[in-house]
Amino acid sequence: MGAHPGPEKGIPLRTSILSLTPVIVLAGLLAGCASYSETRSDTFPSLWQVENGQWQPLADGGLQGGCETGSSGCLGDWASINGRVPLPANYRLGTTLTLQDGVLAELMLDRTAQRYTRVYLYRIENKLAIGNGRSTADKAYGGKNVAKVPFQVETNRPYRVEITVCNRNLSVSIDGKRYLSGEPHDTRQRGTLGLAVNGRARFDALRVTALNRDECAPGDRFSHPEGMPMPAPFFVFSE
Repeated sequence: MGAHPGPEKGIPLRTSILSLTPVIVLAGLLAGCASYSETRSDTFPSLWQVENGQWQPLADGGLQGGCETGSSGCLGDWASINGRVPLPANYRLGTTLTLQDGVLAELMLDRTAQRYTRVYLYRIENKLAIGNGRSTADKAYGGKNVAKVPFQVETNRPYRVEITVCNRNLSVSIDGKRYLSGEPHDTRQRGTLGLAVNGRARFDALRVTALNRDECAPGDRFSHPEGMPMPAPFFVFSE
């Protein structure tokens, strides 16, 4: 991709409760995936782990990350960050993504130590793509595409991205238009949310909302659009 991720026994009860308070608060914070929506300067270390590059929380609850040329703490030109909170089985993710510099901005869904579902914009090939990501010692990011569509990617232009995962079915919309939907293999696993940038990007107003199975209507299975050619297995392309 061009340049190219309990208290000890015997201590007083009051002391025990006080000592447990930070743990209880942290556990409550990490219990719900909506806590990604609570990213602030004070919660940043509890919700996110920086892997490469420089990352900082934004005032609206989003994140900005990048890898300045020649700076330390980067993997090539990559900057990446991994969430600490497991994503629920069904959820809706929304963010305003702006690629400020470079060629790629990526959301890593249900990321585990070595696997994730990647949703990314790639400026060199002007495409929106979904793939089965792999992270290894030799190659920290990337993976085989499952589906892609042509998409004009411009730097410094904000794109409103919405991703919905319902009953293992994944849908990607940008600026209110659905571009890709279907069931990639890796949505069967459960993991965290990660972000990766080849260059520098903003993920403003990052929100993750848990959905109940009942909130995933039958229509969320995203049946094949009428009049379109039959898609490849596991994925449906919208018009």
